[in-house]
Amino acid sequence: MRLLGWVKGLLSDSNNRLDTISKYVGCIGRDWLMLTMDEDLDEWSNEEFEAVYEEIIQSKIKDGRKQSILYKDSGFGEDSLETDDDLVGLADDELRRSSINCSTSEPADENKISYLNKLKDTQKFTYGRLRAFHDYQRAYYDAPFVYFPWGNKRQVVNANMISPRIYHAMKEYLVTSDLDDEQKNLCLVILSLAYRTGLRIKELIGVKVGDIADIYIDEHGQRIEQPQIWLRPNRYRRLKSSSASRLIPINCLLKKDELEQFTQLYRQQKRLKRHYLFSQGSGDQPLPSVVFSNLMKLIWDRLLGEYEFTFHSFRHTAISQLALVLSKSPLAQVMTDYDNEQYERVIKDILGYHKEQGSWFGLASFAGHLTCDTTFEHYIHTAHLLAGEQLSRAYLQLPITVLELITGLGYSAIYRQDKTAYDATTKTVQLNRIRPYLLKKIAVNKTPLFQSADEPNSNSSQQLLNGNLNGFKDSNTKSIFIHPKYADVIGFLEELQKLKENSRGELLPEVAIRHSISLNESKCLYLRASELFDDDRLLLGRPKGSKNQEVIIRALNRAYQMSIKDPEKLRMFIEIFAHKQNLNNSSIHFGIKETQLEMLQSFMLVGCQLIDASHWQVRAHNEQVVSDVKKDLSLNSLIRVGARESFHGYEVRVVQKKRKRSNKNLAVTDDYYASSGVLKYLGYFLMVLIEDKV
Repeated sequence: MRLLGWVKGLLSDSNNRLDTISKYVGCIGRDWLMLTMDEDLDEWSNEEFEAVYEEIIQSKIKDGRKQSILYKDSGFGEDSLETDDDLVGLADDELRRSSINCSTSEPADENKISYLNKLKDTQKFTYGRLRAFHDYQRAYYDAPFVYFPWGNKRQVVNANMISPRIYHAMKEYLVTSDLDDEQKNLCLVILSLAYRTGLRIKELIGVKVGDIADIYIDEHGQRIEQPQIWLRPNRYRRLKSSSASRLIPINCLLKKDELEQFTQLYRQQKRLKRHYLFSQGSGDQPLPSVVFSNLMKLIWDRLLGEYEFTFHSFRHTAISQLALVLSKSPLAQVMTDYDNEQYERVIKDILGYHKEQGSWFGLASFAGHLTCDTTFEHYIHTAHLLAGEQLSRAYLQLPITVLELITGLGYSAIYRQDKTAYDATTKTVQLNRIRPYLLKKIAVNKTPLFQSADEPNSNSSQQLLNGNLNGFKDSNTKSIFIHPKYADVIGFLEELQKLKENSRGELLPEVAIRHSISLNESKCLYLRASELFDDDRLLLGRPKGSKNQEVIIRALNRAYQMSIKDPEKLRMFIEIFAHKQNLNNSSIHFGIKETQLEMLQSFMLVGCQLIDASHWQVRAHNEQVVSDVKKDLSLNSLIRVGARESFHGYEVRVVQKKRKRSNKNLAVTDDYYASSGVLKYLGYFLMVLIEDKV
């Protein structure tokens, strides 16, 4: 329905040609339908959309490498309606000009556009169509925001890897959190499985208690705990292909403490007769995917501040690290936290029946890929390191004349380093014999990337694993917002508000994690919001109208910046509002005494930094009085003035323009300004959002 709706929208635009629309649909339509068949898209998180879009982009790369028997010219370069893609810039113009030149030149010049450029153009075209299609879904189906990393840089794969150091910091964060023991253990198991196995988010969600094998008590009364997960399709986990049905040997992948946490969770869920491993309550259905993705976002927000990880980064990390282990590369000692004993167990269990075919086929089978092409091309981001390490151990010879031209090192220099390096009969140099000297001589960066664990006083690997992230946290300037992402707070409070008051406390952790808010923060926000209202409200209704929404969003963005750069000024603004506010009024009032005027001045100076001065209005018993006080207090000249008969003091509000209509004929008369409710909404929300002074 979504695809049809998008097409219908394209057809309604008379500027779009039918052949152009056909190209748009042909570019992404088949892949989209295949990857989303039987899926409840209304329940999808941004992670799931991103994974599907990445898969479609990757398919274009593969398609471009070898022309199919059904290949026909797409004519992408001829498309005149690429203007909806704002990434179509100079590079595209150059490609298009090249395309035109090719069509008008001699046949011998037809290869002027390189194959790589054509491939990049195909990727870019696909990117533009996916983004346009998702914009349609956001507008008509309330789809979540999706980060598209493939545009300007044409980076198809998000190759960010989560280091062991970050992983262990994430575990420590959960261990020291305020979650109860059951929730804590569940979250730790989710994290360890994601990091160690690289399971897709849908695969994790759909793990049933009955899918766990090899945890039992044998006939001799011995407890056997060698857990494996059978991945099979179910209503919450539609596997992408037949190859995606597979056995995951977590007994070798998880470390001792992680295995204990897993078996503990398994036994608990089995005792409570829950069907799904990651479920609560009755266990008839698993936790929604947003819980998994937001859990990770919450932790990364607190530990790192800035990052480019997504839940799918765990999959890239796990497969890349396993590639090092299966290749028995020494790099695994610093890029993973496995020891030698676990290396052997992983190699034995992962390779399984693929020993003859090799590690790449074994890894592809583990990852659920039909061939090792997909695994190697899109998920193994350590291949260049593996290649370099293999080359460093290769027996290579180079003619001494060539070596001298490249490095400037002659026979005498080589002879001083190693007398056996030069072979006089062949006049070649054995590069492996002088490798340390070469590296030292020609290295651009004198600092080694990794230190050897054998070097004295070197514990770089241990530091990598045990180091904390205080440096990351200290480098991020702290906001005085209880939770820095105010949109998440609004969503959190709105969801809680829909619940019955007596059930909010019980469901608080579940709602919090759904909005990437820690338990401590959620308790604080809930308590502060509850104290503001006499009824069961936690948040005021947002003022209607798109213009009011724009003003609020802009004001909250500015408030966040002020909460970092000038927090005391923002605190003062909220303290004045809290002192003056009244739930029955959308404006606040100041008296005529000198202290009141000073307070008015302070409030308006900050207020105009949050909300443009033209949106503010100050009223008194006549406009001249307001004009005079504006001048005396040096207030912004754009602040509107107004009169309110028989009013004592000054009334401050945020206004919007409205039009009067005649009662008789509904004719439009003069414009006037009325309170928009923006100040009231913003003030109360900031009262909830800003933490107490310590």
